[in-house]
Amino acid sequence: MSTISTRGGAPVAFRQALLAGLAPDGGLYVPGTLPVLDERRWARLRGASMADIGAAMLGPLLGDEMAAGDLRALLDEALNFPVPVVRLDEQLAVVELFHGPTFAFKDVG
Repeated sequence: MSTISTRGGAPVAFRQALLAGLAPDGGLYVPGTLPVLDERRWARLRGASMADIGAAMLGPLLGDEMAAGDLRALLDEALNFPVPVVRLDEQLAVVELFHGPTFAFKDVG
């Protein structure tokens, strides 16, 4: 996977971006392209665990950059806390983002 900086820097390989953290121009690395995923794929994930959803999203994005088993192990370890969805009414629900190890939204991000 090729990544680009949010500030327009030159594309770099996924591993280079992962190890660098921030781009030299101060931007964040994002995928250069996003795969189009079948809508039915998402419907099958209704009620799935966060790790299952993460694997479904990241697998096609990462391609062969990371072995599927390694990705799954990483997600199982990183997302091992509840992420409650609280229904406010029939059409509105919110996700409580303070249940992770640091009690902050970044745990879910």
